Amino acid sequence: MQLTNAEILELQSKGLNESLRLVAERFPGQVVFSSSLGQEDQVITDAIFTNGISIKILL
Repeated sequence: MQLTNAEILELQSKGLNESLRLVAERFPGQVVFSSSLGQEDQVITDAIFTNGISIKILL
C-alpha cells in the first residue's frame, strides 16, 4: 500500500506527532522506524514513545 497524494499533502501540513500518528493509523502494525541513535532519531523515538504511537523501533 502507498499513501495517496492527498495523504501526503495532509502529512506535510501536520507536525511530527500528528504525522507519525497518521502513518501508524494508515498502516497498522506495519510501520517500523530504524534508528541510528543520532540526534534527529532521538527526537522521533521520543515522540513515538511519549505519545504512545504504534510504531516499532529498531536500534
